[in-house]
Amino acid sequence: FPSHDITNGLLTGLSIFLAFTLNLGVISQYLVSRWKDSLTQAANLEKEAAELRYGMLKDQVNPHFLFNAFSSLQALIQLNPEMATAYVQDMAAVYRYHLEHDKQVLVEVEEEWKMITRYIKLLQTRYEKGIQFLLPENEPRPAGKIPVLSLRLIVDNAIKHNEIHAERPLIIQIEWKEGEIKISNNLNPKNHLNESHQQGLKHLSSLLQLFNQTLIFGKDITGKNWEVRIPIINAHDAFDN
Repeated sequence: FPSHDITNGLLTGLSIFLAFTLNLGVISQYLVSRWKDSLTQAANLEKEAAELRYGMLKDQVNPHFLFNAFSSLQALIQLNPEMATAYVQDMAAVYRYHLEHDKQVLVEVEEEWKMITRYIKLLQTRYEKGIQFLLPENEPRPAGKIPVLSLRLIVDNAIKHNEIHAERPLIIQIEWKEGEIKISNNLNPKNHLNESHQQGLKHLSSLLQLFNQTLIFGKDITGKNWEVRIPIINAHDAFDN
């Protein structure tokens, strides 16, 4: 072939190759962008679903709380008016916490701790010697966030599944551990309670998975206690809520 034909052929082939490479790059970039968008959309949908399930769980807590609180208050008014006044103050603080954090998913440990201590007072008034709490004393609360109402959910879970008697009290202990909060209780399961599927803990676990965190729960190595470990989420790992 003449030299100019070979040159033109090479230039044409090179042009076709460059055009194909350029188009392939553009298409690949488009596909990668769409793939990332689909992952983001799936993550958002998963987040919304977890928040919805957890929100439904929080809504179920309120009526149960009010019914028990007012039942105990009615008895206190007749027996001990001064204690009834303090009871109303604690009850109002707990319920105000529900209202103020209704739209939140995460909350500072310090805020959750203030609420749970008021709630514990309500439980001790109601169950008296039937329930005991072992709490960390004179220890600074760890920095970070946990799911709102998670401590109360776990405390309520212990009360729901165990018998409460003055002779054999339910003992609930809350401890600060490195990067987590541990809540444990002795086991005295209710005989008439149907098999539990731990839906509340599963919803809480699903929510924490969105932050790449794992909720650990189950019997301890002795088999005599139930324990739940809530991971503490650092501020930079928490989305705005």
